[in-house]
Amino acid sequence: MSENPYKVLGVKEGASYDEIKRAYREMVKKYHPDKYRDNPLADLADVKMREINQAYDLLMKGAGGAFQYQYESG
Repeated sequence: MSENPYKVLGVKEGASYDEIKRAYREMVKKYHPDKYRDNPLADLADVKMREINQAYDLLMKGAGGAFQYQYESG
């Protein structure tokens, strides 16, 4: 991924798990392929959804490790 995953989801760097999850859900609502069925922007929405999913996966892997670590140490 060439673009900053935080920027893709529209959250600040170091955002919490809940902030990332909330932003992801909002982006999915906005760009979901079903919303663009029979629309000339369908291909663009598909590309955007791939970027959103990739950014979310990347951040959740990182956040998951951090949150897991905090949980274990607390």
